[in-house]
Amino acid sequence: IMHIGGSNFLSLELQDKNGYYLSKYPNVWGWATWKRAWTKMDSRLQMWEKFMWSDKYKILFPDFWERKYWEIISNAVKNGKANSWAYRWQFSIWENMGKSISPGVNLVENIGLSSGTHINTNVKGLRKKTENISLRTKLLNEKYTAMADDYVMRKIYRVSPLMDLAQLLYYLFK
Repeated sequence: IMHIGGSNFLSLELQDKNGYYLSKYPNVWGWATWKRAWTKMDSRLQMWEKFMWSDKYKILFPDFWERKYWEIISNAVKNGKANSWAYRWQFSIWENMGKSISPGVNLVENIGLSSGTHINTNVKGLRKKTENISLRTKLLNEKYTAMADDYVMRKIYRVSPLMDLAQLLYYLFK
């Protein structure tokens, strides 16, 4: 575990107030980490090319379109075409095969969402009310985790076989 997040972007019908899950996507709204994890931060993405061709990458992202999306984003960050500490942190977690604890419901209200530098505020599902979580939470199963990570990829990052061309072109030709 390298990251604990307070955000949950799942639709209400998919949320589970009785649990949390181990995600490959660290939500960075209301989060924490440890010194032992933060020291592994690869802020220059020096290991990106090696990781991109590794079996670890293919295991983490078995879907071709998902891999392609992260290749484009990570290359843009590495080459200075996109500037986001969150992508660098996310990559560092992946490269170290780390996980993020994500709550089964949203615990964070982002009051600064209307004017973020690196956020498309029109993405449906980002404006979430906070929910109460059970005091007796449990680790949700791998099936839930796979569903949650897939939902975040499709609905928040908006990756599909057609991809969001405008966003990708923006990062490629910025």
